[in-house]
Amino acid sequence: MTPPEILAVLRAVEVRGDDRTARHSRSIIGQVFRYAIATSRAERDVMADLRGALVPPTTKHRTAITRPKRLGELMAAIYGWTKDQETTVAGLKLIALLALRPGKLRAAAWEEIDLEAGVWTVPARRTKMRRPHRMPLPLQAVAILQKLLGATRSGISTFVFPATVSVRKPMSKNTLTFALRRLDIGADDMTAHGFRTAFATLANESRRWHPDAIER
Repeated sequence: MTPPEILAVLRAVEVRGDDRTARHSRSIIGQVFRYAIATSRAERDVMADLRGALVPPTTKHRTAITRPKRLGELMAAIYGWTKDQETTVAGLKLIALLALRPGKLRAAAWEEIDLEAGVWTVPARRTKMRRPHRMPLPLQAVAILQKLLGATRSGISTFVFPATVSVRKPMSKNTLTFALRRLDIGADDMTAHGFRTAFATLANESRRWHPDAIER
């Protein structure tokens, strides 16, 4: 197989606008070639000749408030907000405290959380790296979760943040972002995912912690 032949296959995927699948396919083909070399079926990995041939991935920056004073004002607004459901306001507080991905927060189940030990263990099936992720919970987070557990609606659901239409489903993926809009926080200022960006930016700029610890 020659580089032009492989490139033609990858280009056919790329022209459909599926850049991610094209890059993933290139990676898998490279694995096949490396295995072929290891088993004496090929002499070299021709994928090296295609380096830079595909459209590079575009980086999508998450909209986030990263100025300390402005972020403090947002948190004060969240803690004083009473016009949304208790679970929604609690979700905004926790996503800021724990710097979680919104999807991971929304699908949280009570069985994952040990309030007495102050630890939340996200199972491997719900993590990006496919291994369990243990998160220590600060006292503020434990207090918020204890209050939610005491609420009747949350108490009868397996989800910490059940949907309004059914306790058998988790909160909608747009719930937290829409709540920010009701707080007069525009789409160009902050998104639910932006709390992770804000945390990483401010923690790194403070130089108080090692970047690897912040990433962890």
